[in-house]
Amino acid sequence: MKNLLLTLIFTFLISTSVFARSTGCKEGNCENGFGKWIYTDKTTYEGEWVATKKHGQGTETWPN
Repeated sequence: MKNLLLTLIFTFLISTSVFARSTGCKEGNCENGFGKWIYTDKTTYEGEWVATKKHGQGTETWPN
């Protein structure tokens, strides 16, 4: 029983830490096209990309 409880706690901690670091391209094409990028500070940019750089029109949103 003790091993089962420890396994469940360990699994929960691992899964929450993986989701907490969800950064990078989350939707679309962030190399050449239109996509949404989430940064480590939770700032997001959704817009046009060329050669993996923000280019053209887009919206950047900062966390409060």
